[in-house]
Amino acid sequence: MSNELTISIVEGMMKGQKFSFAEHDIFIFGRAGDCHACLPHDPKVSRHHFLMEVNPPNAVLRDLGSLNGTYVNGIKYGARNPGETPEQGGARRYPEISLRDGDSIRAGDTVLVVSSRPATTRGSDVNPESIKEPGKADAQPVSANWHERGVAMPSLGKSPGAIQPQRCARCGKNIAEEIGERQASETLCDTCYQQLAGDPAKILSKLLQMARKEIDRKGPPSIPGYDILKRLGVGGFGAVYLARRSGDAHPVAIKIMLSRVAVDETARQRFLREINILKTLRHPHIVPLLDHGSVGTAFYFIMDYCAGGSVGDLMRVHGGCIPVREATKLILEALDGLAYAHSKGIVHRDIKPANILLSGDANSPLAMVADFGLARSFEKVGFSGMTMTGNYAGTFPFMPREQVTDFKHSKPCSDVWSIAATFYNMLTGFYPRDFPKGADPMEVVLEAKPVPVRQRNATLPSNIADVIDHALADEANVRFQTATDFRDALQNEVGV
Repeated sequence: MSNELTISIVEGMMKGQKFSFAEHDIFIFGRAGDCHACLPHDPKVSRHHFLMEVNPPNAVLRDLGSLNGTYVNGIKYGARNPGETPEQGGARRYPEISLRDGDSIRAGDTVLVVSSRPATTRGSDVNPESIKEPGKADAQPVSANWHERGVAMPSLGKSPGAIQPQRCARCGKNIAEEIGERQASETLCDTCYQQLAGDPAKILSKLLQMARKEIDRKGPPSIPGYDILKRLGVGGFGAVYLARRSGDAHPVAIKIMLSRVAVDETARQRFLREINILKTLRHPHIVPLLDHGSVGTAFYFIMDYCAGGSVGDLMRVHGGCIPVREATKLILEALDGLAYAHSKGIVHRDIKPANILLSGDANSPLAMVADFGLARSFEKVGFSGMTMTGNYAGTFPFMPREQVTDFKHSKPCSDVWSIAATFYNMLTGFYPRDFPKGADPMEVVLEAKPVPVRQRNATLPSNIADVIDHALADEANVRFQTATDFRDALQNEVGV
């Protein structure tokens, strides 16, 4: 049976509050109004005191450079040094603490207790009025997920409450200490995960063998065979390979995403349903998703191959940033694709230079938005383990603040911030926020303000700079609300 993790406040101003999670989510404690547990009048609590990432039944806590530190079972973690400002204290990363059932957390005068149990709450049983909104205190316990009333279902083929052996599905190693309690047998140990993530060709080979067996058994399936040519790149979740479709030699990119955790059948189906929606996106500036599938903890995605590389690659060719005219053309094309997706109710959630690919003539490439929702959907269902507290910092520079504080509910205006940050990076070679060496990227996203783009590159036309700065407003309701709004404003300034 799936697990639910509950945070109960047992001492302090918010005594009696409970926050329950049946799915991957984020919980922030502090004085700031965007904290999920907000104590605006407690002088011992910092603005953003600590962050907890929950992926039931596991949770990881990180102090965010608080003044007085966070105590877990009486042991102090984090805290700024005497005389340090919040900015100085937040300029380094504090250790991540894995939490277990029964652990106690103290911040100021508030004490919280973590508990994990089989989930019994179903969405239809929850009183909507009992759901606490971020930053608002309520004396009544909260009995649903923080952001979303989820339906927790037993794993396919598992008896309710049955605890499966905690062994690696690949090597058989006992991994209870690495992953905590999980009720599935497809989990990989850290060593096997790293080996397979470093060389997903082994997984890809298995997937293709299965496809060929399916051809022999049933005739041609929806995914025919492919010839693998070379690996194009490796990322946090897996790798991308250049392949050729055996039937017609059509070049494709095959992306392998390897789950960091056991794959519950309900979560698998929810993820694949969301991906099926992405297959309907057909636009000249969106890389089409041709097909997808899964086996065990591995998922594969077949997409058209874009021979021109990515915007990030083009930036390197130009020495770090792209001339205004060329960058503006590419961003307008990417905004066209993004506007189409927004019109269909789809939010990307991971716009960055690496996810804008280039196709067509090398002298006049076309921008193609790639990976629509893949990484974030994968993350949202919890397949990627702990990511916000992990080492996937490549996305943080392009992440709006609300993507941390409202982890599961991104809106089109969040994509606006990310593509504006991408445009900013293309024109200047810098990120909108400063990320000092060793700084905690979460703290930077929560606290730092974007630097006006002309402070990075004073030669930029002021009218274009004004549009970018407006799109990068920290307050989500102030910036452009959709890619269409951003595109139209930019087109109006450049006279397209």
